[in-house]
Amino acid sequence: MQEIINSFGIDWKIFTAEVVNFLVVVAILYFFVFKKIFKKLDERREVIAHGIKKSQKAEETLKKAEEEKAEIIKEAREEASQKIQQAVELAKEKEDKITSEAKEKAENIIDKSQREAEERKKEIISSADKEIAKMAILGAEKILSEKN
Repeated sequence: MQEIINSFGIDWKIFTAEVVNFLVVVAILYFFVFKKIFKKLDERREVIAHGIKKSQKAEETLKKAEEEKAEIIKEAREEASQKIQQAVELAKEKEDKITSEAKEKAENIIDKSQREAEERKKEIISSADKEIAKMAILGAEKILSEKN
C-alpha cells in the first residue's frame, strides 16, 4: 500500500490538510448555504402542499356547487312543469266555461229568434186573415151589387 501511495505522490500531511479543508468547506456550506436552501425547500414544499389542499377543497366546493345547481335546475323544471300543468288546466276550465256560455247565449238567441218568428208569423196570418175577410166582404158586396 505504501508503494501505491508513493507511486501516486500522495503526502499524508497535505492529504490530511485537504480533507480537513474539505470538511470545513462542507461545514460552512452546510451551515450557511445548505441550511437556508433546505429551509427554503421545506417552506416551498409546505406552500405546495397547502396549495394542493386548497385545490382539493376548491374541487370539492365546485362539485357541491354543481350538485346544488343540478338540484336547483331539477326543482325549477319540476315547478315550471307544475305551473304549466296548472295553466293548461285553468285554460281548459276557462275554455269550457266560455264554450258553455257561448252555447247558452246561442240557445237564447235561437229561442228568441224562434219566438219572434212565431209572433211575426201570427201577425202575418192575422193580417192575412183580415185581408182575406176584407176581400171576401168586398167580393160579396160586388157580387151583391151586380145582382141588384
